[in-house]
Amino acid sequence: MAVVGWAARRHGARRAVAVAASIVASLAVTELLKHAIVDRPALVATGERAYLRPNTFPSGHSAVAVAVAVAVVALAPSGRRAGAAAAGTAYAALVGLATLAAEVHRPADAAGAALLSAAVGLAVVATAGRRRPSPAPAP
Repeated sequence: MAVVGWAARRHGARRAVAVAASIVASLAVTELLKHAIVDRPALVATGERAYLRPNTFPSGHSAVAVAVAVAVVALAPSGRRAGAAAAGTAYAALVGLATLAAEVHRPADAAGAALLSAAVGLAVVATAGRRRPSPAPAP
C-alpha cells in the first residue's frame, strides 16, 4: 500500500494504478499456479512441517516482495534506480530466505516466484510506459 500511495503522490493516478496492478497480478498468477495449475507431491510422506505439504510452489511471500521491489525500481528517479534496485533485491532476497529458514517453502518456490513476479512486473512497466502515437499532422 505504501508503494501505491508513493506512486500516486509522486507520479499520479496512472502510475499508481499500474503499480497496484503489477502487485495484484503477480500475486494472482502465483496463487493460480499454486492452487489450480501446478500439482506436485510432498517431499516426504510424513511430517508436521508446512514445507511438507503437497504444493507450495510458487511462494506468495516472495512474489509480493519481488513485485514491490520491481515497482520501487520503476518509480525511482533515474539517478537513484541503482540504489533502489540494490535495496529491492536485498529486501526480496531476505523475504525468500526467511521463508526457507521458517521451513515453509522450498528453494524453488522462492526462485520461481521471483522470476514470475519479475516477469509480470516488467511486463506491466513496459506496457504502462507506452504512449499511443499522436496522429500525424495534416499536410
